[in-house]
Amino acid sequence: MRAVGTTRWDEQAGAVADPEPAELDAVLGDERAPLFSVGQVSELVGMQPGFLRRLDSMGVVSPSRSGGDHRRYSRADIRRLLDARALMRDGVSVAGVRHVFELKDRVVELEEALRMARKGAGGRRSSRRSAGRQPGHDLAAGDEVT
Repeated sequence: MRAVGTTRWDEQAGAVADPEPAELDAVLGDERAPLFSVGQVSELVGMQPGFLRRLDSMGVVSPSRSGGDHRRYSRADIRRLLDARALMRDGVSVAGVRHVFELKDRVVELEEALRMARKGAGGRRSSRRSAGRQPGHDLAAGDEVT
């Protein structure tokens, strides 16, 4: 006899406590959480499982591994696979796709470094302003411009 509020699945799988909403949000909201199996991703992106394994071995995508050494893909991995599929449909080879992704990753790194450098330079600019100077101007107050 079933307990009130349980389903047949609950009885077969064993009842599991409901996750805390904050824990669930943390996992589902994390773009890098390894949630999807090869079979699920294969259906989502329209690629054969063997080809997904090949893309992994060639470094195009690097899914996490489960305790049983099964590939587990995140939403970020799926986006990357969709981008790869679009590039390959445009005639780019798998090696070319990997190179494109390496360059895109490097651009992201450089943009972050630039953002941090600008953030650090912002503090120096404000100290120059407090000394009575404008950014980009080396003239002191009262100097003549010729």
